[in-house]
Amino acid sequence: MKYFILPVLTLLALLPQHSSATPLAGSFYGDTTNGPVWSANDPGGNAVPFNILRVSVSGSDPEYVYDWEFTANFDAYAFFYLSLPDMNNPLQGLLTVVNTGIYQNGTMNPGVDLYFLISGFLNEEYGAYGLEFTGSQPLSITDVTPYDTSAVPEPSTAALVALGIGGVLYRFRRR
Repeated sequence: MKYFILPVLTLLALLPQHSSATPLAGSFYGDTTNGPVWSANDPGGNAVPFNILRVSVSGSDPEYVYDWEFTANFDAYAFFYLSLPDMNNPLQGLLTVVNTGIYQNGTMNPGVDLYFLISGFLNEEYGAYGLEFTGSQPLSITDVTPYDTSAVPEPSTAALVALGIGGVLYRFRRR
């Protein structure tokens, strides 16, 4: 009997499993704290931290239906664009704006990216946020925020490099 139970359990584990819940198509959790800043949406012209996310779908169907939820621990807004937003003219190409706690649905077409600019409205509004999508096709969610990546070496690093080059030159001079 004990030799019969193991093969039966193995076969039962291989049977297809059906779930009534819609699968999680993709999610992204980020933080605008210490992010790059823009001043277009603050009436006082203050710098407000932001993040930009690119959401894309691939597949053979002409469109896919998704439900999505936008949450944040601050008074955040999601600005929707069909192309990467121009931070000097943020109203250009703007589709719509939603506030946190919104649960909506919509369609996405393969090959057409959506861009979400996540930001507060005033400069003291920043923090953690999340976007969750449920649907039949997995999504690709990428952070495309234009961070300043220009590196400035520490003075001690520059001193060590100079000392190393000086040591090599001194060694060659003695030979």
